[in-house]
Amino acid sequence: MTTIKFCEMLKQVKKKQTNKLLRLLYGVVVIVGLFAAYSLGMQGKNGDKSLLTPDTSTNLTNSTSPICKRYGPVERDEYLTVYIVKRGNTLLSIAKTELKDVSRVNEIITMNQEQFPQLSLNSPFLEQGWKLYLPPKNITNSNGYIFALRGNVHLDTLSNGQQIWGVSERTGGGGSFSLEEWKKYSGSKEFLEGSCVTVIYQGGPGSDHKVLSILFQ
Repeated sequence: MTTIKFCEMLKQVKKKQTNKLLRLLYGVVVIVGLFAAYSLGMQGKNGDKSLLTPDTSTNLTNSTSPICKRYGPVERDEYLTVYIVKRGNTLLSIAKTELKDVSRVNEIITMNQEQFPQLSLNSPFLEQGWKLYLPPKNITNSNGYIFALRGNVHLDTLSNGQQIWGVSERTGGGGSFSLEEWKKYSGSKEFLEGSCVTVIYQGGPGSDHKVLSILFQ
């Protein structure tokens, strides 16, 4: 056998071995792909959606939301009515003249007890010049525990899949509200995700939080 023929035979053997190896690798790739697809399908079937759907539980704001003028908790002077006590004023007289309802006197007491802990129906003494906080004019009834938040309207998806609307402070905090509350308090304003609003809430011990007012910034 000549040297040339031997080299040609050697090349043919190497070519056959290479083709056989390539077919083997291709088979391995196909098997791995099928196994991965099967595993993904089983996870989806068993309720594990982490690989099938994005996690939106912390997506508090629309990425295209406008930048609001203010975010976060609102100072009391900015959303509550400030009343300076005049000579001869009593808690009952203020409730009657300013809130148009003497039964709302407890709201005044609750809203000002941190500053004036002595306030009560049994001790109605008021000193001229005192600065009292009263509920906003557009709120007709509350328990006196009032706070407000500013931010963007957002749609939040909870871990259980429930979706709720709320106001986002852009720092991860915020508060929620229902569409019914939006329609009740926002008037004729169109509901848009990302709108800049100030939401006034009722809180307090032993009380369910609820919306008292929604105002556009």
